[in-house]
Amino acid sequence: MTSLPGALLGRVQIRPIVWSVKPIPAYSPAGAHPEFSGAIDIEAGQILALDDELIIEVTRPPLPAVESIFEIISSEEIPEGRFEIDTEQDRVSIKMGEKTYQLVQELRQTDDDTRAVVMNALYAPIIMEVLEQLGEAGFEPFEPYRWLHPFKARCELTNIDIQKLELLNDAQKILSQPFGSLSLLTQYEGDEA
Repeated sequence: MTSLPGALLGRVQIRPIVWSVKPIPAYSPAGAHPEFSGAIDIEAGQILALDDELIIEVTRPPLPAVESIFEIISSEEIPEGRFEIDTEQDRVSIKMGEKTYQLVQELRQTDDDTRAVVMNALYAPIIMEVLEQLGEAGFEPFEPYRWLHPFKARCELTNIDIQKLELLNDAQKILSQPFGSLSLLTQYEGDEA
């Protein structure tokens, strides 16, 4: 029996059942109620016991933040204003020049609205590149790296098919539609109509 991720999600009803997988001649279980005394022959597939129905809520474990699978590092080899990625490590490395690195770090430390700009300017094209690499090579070459599993889970959760990528749309799905928060940057405190 194979199970699909998320096949049991939300309200799930469980009824434990015990049945025989093969015939049992002269079955006489210890501790049986006197009403059921004496041996009986059991056929394969016959129900031997039922328990009360249980109702449970199944939820998905929270996924780590997208940012947690990336590592931003300074590199003298990368020209200022540009960045490159390396997916062959436990975290996807984003390499950039020292001044660019300092700017990104400053922007990441400010308010939520500014962080949205960083998500759009930096993470969207990086996620598009990661998706493209996965689309070309599949998941297998990246299995040794820790970033793959949360990234793959987010792809599954957002129904992204690595074989049929729509890079721009898929990156936005993974980032939980980050462009929606950009409108907050254009609103001013005195603009209440």
